[in-house]
Parts: sequence; C-alpha cells; structure tokens
Amino acid sequence: MQQIKIEQRNKNLFEKLFKLSENNTDIKTEITAGTTTFMTMAYALIVHPLIMSASGMPIGAMTVVTALTAGIFSIFMGTYTNLPFALGPAMGSNAFFAYTLVASGLTTWQEGLGLVFVSGIIFLIMSFFGFREIVVKLLPKNLKIGIGAVVGIFLIQLGFGSAKLMDLSKGKIAIGNLKSPETILAIVGLFIIAALIVRKVKGAILIGILLVTVLGIPLGITKVPTSLMSLPPSIADVSFKLDFSKVLSIKFLPIMFVFFVGDFFSTLGTLLGVSEKAGLLDKDGNLPNIQKPFLVDAIATIVGAILGTTVVTTYVESASGVAEGGRTGLTSVTTGLIFLT
Repeated sequence: MQQIKIEQRNKNLFEKLFKLSENNTDIKTEITAGTTTFMTMAYALIVHPLIMSASGMPIGAMTVVTALTAGIFSIFMGTYTNLPFALGPAMGSNAFFAYTLVASGLTTWQEGLGLVFVSGIIFLIMSFFGFREIVVKLLPKNLKIGIGAVVGIFLIQLGFGSAKLMDLSKGKIAIGNLKSPETILAIVGLFIIAALIVRKVKGAILIGILLVTVLGIPLGITKVPTSLMSLPPSIADVSFKLDFSKVLSIKFLPIMFVFFVGDFFSTLGTLLGVSEKAGLLDKDGNLPNIQKPFLVDAIATIVGAILGTTVVTTYVESASGVAEGGRTGLTSVTTGLIFLT
C-alpha cells in the first residue's frame, strides 16, 4: 500500500512538472524517448573530444566536459522549457575551432574559447530582448515547414554516412561499400527497426539500436569497455582557461560572426524542424515561447566556453526521441541524466 502511494506521488509530481496528460504522453514513453535520444547522440562523446584534440586539448578532459554540458543543459532545457530537445557541443563549430582557428595557428585554444564566450553573450542579449524570436516570425510559413523536411534529409545523410551506405569523402554522393560489416549490420538494424515500427512496438528505435549494438560485439564493431566504472579525468586543464586578448581585435570579429551565425541557424532549424514533427508548431508555423529554448541555448554556449568547449547547441538527433513519442521536457531530462551517469 505504501509503495502504491509513493508511485502515485511520483506520478503526480511528473504530471505537475511536465504536464504529461496535456501532451498526450506518459512517464514510460518519455523515458524511452529520452534514452533513444541519448543513444543517437552518444557519438558526440567520442567524436567531439577527438576533433578538439587537434587543437591540443586533452581527450579525457574533453570527454568529461562533453558529458557535463550535454547532461546539464539537456536537463535545463527540459525543466525550463518543457520541450523534448537535448543539447551538446555543436558539430561543425568544433571542426572550425580546432582546424581553422587553432591548428592553423590563427589563435590558441584559450583565445578561441574567449571568442566563443563573447559570441554566447551576444546570443544571450539577442535572446533576452527577443531579437531571435523576431527573426523567426519574419520567416515565411512555408519555409518554416520546409525546415522539417530538411532536418529529415540531414538525418538520412548522417545515418547513411555513418553506416557507410553513402560515401561523401570525394565531395560528391556515391554508394558506399555494401560489403563492409558496418554496412551490413546497419541494413539489418534498419530492417529490425522498420519491422518493429510496422508492428507498432513501443520503443522500436531504441530496441533496434540495442539489438544492433549487441550483434556488433562478435563482429568487432561494438567495442566492449574494459571496465564498467572508473573515475573521470579532471577538467582542470581546460576549464576557466579563457583568453580575451583577441576579442577586441577587429580582424577577429568575422570569427565571432561565424560562431554566431552557425549556432543561430543550427538551433533555429532544429527547433522548428523537430517541433514540426512533434506537432508543437502553431497554425503560422511558429513555436510558442521559442525565446525560452533560445535562452537555454545561449546560456549553454557561455557556460560551455567557461568549462572548455565550443558552441553548445540543440541537437537535431532530438528528432529520434520525438519519433518515439517524446513530447515534454521529461525526454530531455532523461537524456541529460544518462549523460551525467
């Protein structure tokens, strides 16, 4: 009896915080969606630190910073906006930071973080005064709706490229190596997920990902960790190392503009595209209270720079959680908690 009362109390708490019934969802669906989003974002824990290491930043510390920023700000997004969007270090901005700025000798990584920090301040000011929201409202409705299709195409390209079904290495689209174990496993996984979706199995994408992960172990594709638990590396070598000496230089203004434009349109496209799929847009193609996720995005970039990473943005992979039924901030909170563990 006591256990039932505790479960009911927890259910009422989630209902109050995330308005589950109002959004036609439940705790199980949201947790499944959040876990699915994490599974599709987890590559960032490997790829981002590797890219940043080209700038001389230690991989271990960057892995921890990646998990911290993704975890903290996905939870912040979920609790503050009640939207199913997860955040993490932006792919693209990290490559520009590591290869174009630092590896080329244009700046040190400390100076680069200073530029990212200032661009985050600009994001915050524009978000606070509603300038970003005004830009969104000025966009034609058909363009806003079309962004959803673009997000879908981008996800297809990302998935096909990772599975080696598509070869983009030569600057043009070509068929990948269909005989490689990775590609064969990806095709098997695609059929498994498709079959589960057709049979309307709850958590189809997550189940498919887990099955493919297990199947990849004997093929040598999935790497099994040597230990399940270990103390994380210190982030002291990369955190609070910002150098603002280049911020006031006129020739570095275009660099801050690159960070600004990249994050602005990346976040805008993800918010509108994923929201359209989730049915969260109004009749004019606008996302109500869009200034809230913009504000989270801006704060994430500022704090991310302090912790030692590049622009932090809303991830398009949030669409995978939405596809599993995620409709509230509980999806984002679940994703964030898994990153922190």
